[in-house]
Parts: sequence; structure tokens; C-alpha cells
Amino acid sequence: MGLMKTVCSKEDMLPHTGARTKIRTSNNTTNSVIALICIHHFIYLPMSILHLNLLTATDKLIFIF
Repeated sequence: MGLMKTVCSKEDMLPHTGARTKIRTSNNTTNSVIALICIHHFIYLPMSILHLNLLTATDKLIFIF
């Protein structure tokens, strides 16, 4: 989980820093957007990695048989 947090902060917080300084009044919306992107990473990144691992595993199994 710690690794996922660093990935989230490094990849997603940096592009939004400029936007965050511009929209200082609606800080809640930018925070919610960042939170949504982080949640997206938490859910979809591990799932995609798992999916790739499963695909490679099945390919190897097919190759063996």
C-alpha cells in the first residue's frame, strides 16, 4: 500500500499542482479529483498487473501443454 501511495502522489499530484494553484477558491473540487485519480490507481493498477500476470501464466501453461 505504501508503494501505491508513492506512485499515486508522484504521477498524479504533479500534473495537478498548476491547476491547484489556479483554482484556489474551489480547493474541495480539486482535492476530490485528486482523490478520485488516487482511488482509480488503487483499484485499477493492481488489477491490471494481476491480469497481466494471469495472462502470462496461462500462456506458459498453454506452451507447456
